[in-house]
Amino acid sequence: MFNSTIIPRNKKCKCGCNREGRVWAKGMLKECYMRENPPKPISKFSKKRESEVLGVQGESMQNIIADLDVLTSKIVRIRHSDVSGFVDCIVCKGKGRNHWTKMHNSHYIDRRHLGLRFDLNNCNESCPRCNEIHNTDKAPYTNALESIHKGITTHLIEQSHLVHKFTLNELIELRKEYTHKLNYLQLKFIK
Repeated sequence: MFNSTIIPRNKKCKCGCNREGRVWAKGMLKECYMRENPPKPISKFSKKRESEVLGVQGESMQNIIADLDVLTSKIVRIRHSDVSGFVDCIVCKGKGRNHWTKMHNSHYIDRRHLGLRFDLNNCNESCPRCNEIHNTDKAPYTNALESIHKGITTHLIEQSHLVHKFTLNELIELRKEYTHKLNYLQLKFIK
């Protein structure tokens, strides 16, 4: 009622408390109305939506995606490593040879493209230096990928333009598959 010529009048509350004040709703003061009509809790999701967001065990899509990020990163960094765990950077080859735990999982197409985020063709091991350079200059990374697999960069760019929305079940199945794949790859470290 800022800058208004209307002056609110104090009225008696209709709830029976006989107090006077500014009426808020249904002829009652705000305190009385809130006491008699408590606000309903707002659920974040409707029941139908909740079943889509939460898995059978109550897992959220966000947690499953985080698990898949970790699994994908480990698979990519371990798959080309030798028995002692050392792997060459895809871009600078032998100069960037490190233990797989020191390497990065480099995505040719950004992780924001969910359809390619967990695609093992889109992910490669790279040293931290090359991964940082890749964010500003894709040419060395593109050349390295093309030397290994002709036409892969064109294919990945085309795939990045397609919208893919994973269902909860697809993500759960992919997580199971990647867990098995990682367990298999880690067998080479067992002596």
